[in-house]
Amino acid sequence: MAFPLASFRALYPAFAGVDDAVVLAVSESAACYVSDSKECCEEQLWMLVTAHLLQLQADALAGSGKAGAITSASVGSVSVGFAAPPAGTQSAHWFNLTPYGAQYLVLNKRCNGAPRYIGGSPVRSSIRGYRGC
Repeated sequence: MAFPLASFRALYPAFAGVDDAVVLAVSESAACYVSDSKECCEEQLWMLVTAHLLQLQADALAGSGKAGAITSASVGSVSVGFAAPPAGTQSAHWFNLTPYGAQYLVLNKRCNGAPRYIGGSPVRSSIRGYRGC
């Protein structure tokens, strides 16, 4: 599937100054983050991750990288303190560094949030056990 560049340009005007070649290169990386979403909003998820990566890149180039919340900083002998990530997964913390990443998490949960059983019978994972035992 080809990246929907025209839709991306229409939906994310904040990146109008970014060359098409850069957007397409970042979209290739973004494709690695988008799981198989059962064809549910797959293009939207892909565009959100692309926007998230572009925003992180822009923040880093501007010197305001968001590796973590800065709690303290010193100039003499250079010292910087970062807050620990909030409870939850590291990937959720990373996605929440931009509004695009936060939107991705919500949409991805909507598309892929249903419980899944891998192998065996769903009954086997119940509290009462298999075959009523």
